Order: sequence, then structure tokens, then C-alpha cells
Amino acid sequence: MSPDSAEMPKYAPRQVVVRALKIGKIVMCDGGATITPTDERFAPIGVNTEYMRQKPCAGGYYVVKANGHKVFVEGEEFEAEWLLL
Repeated sequence: MSPDSAEMPKYAPRQVVVRALKIGKIVMCDGGATITPTDERFAPIGVNTEYMRQKPCAGGYYVVKANGHKVFVEGEEFEAEWLLL
């Protein structure tokens, strides 16, 4: 059977909640970078080189998953998938 012969099943997260801040600015420093959120109520966040390998940029989101894993998500993608609770 060809992979194109049927539509693949769709999956949705089970009550997944993430924490996230929109990135306003990124300043590189030794061993990583400092991310400044657009929301001034929140302090800058230090990130390591592992996080920076994801190539985060201003306008995207710094996301912390329920398991504590930190990821970068492009702004348009994040805003299309997630709603503020």
C-alpha cells in the first residue's frame, strides 16, 4: 500500500498546557544568550547553547513544556496553535 493512498490519522494533544513568552530581543553571551520578553512584567531569561541551536529569533516564543523542556516556536505557528488561558 502506498503512503499516499490513504489520509494518515490525525493526533491532538491531551490537555497539553505550556508556558510561553513572546521574544522581544536576544543578546548573545558566553555559553548561550539572554532573551528579553516583549512583556515587560517578565525579567530576561538566560538560555544555554543547546536552546540556541533551535535558532530562536525575536517575534517567536520561548516555550516551556509541562516536562520542563524548553523550545523555540515561530510566532505565527505558536499563535495559530495555542490560545492564552
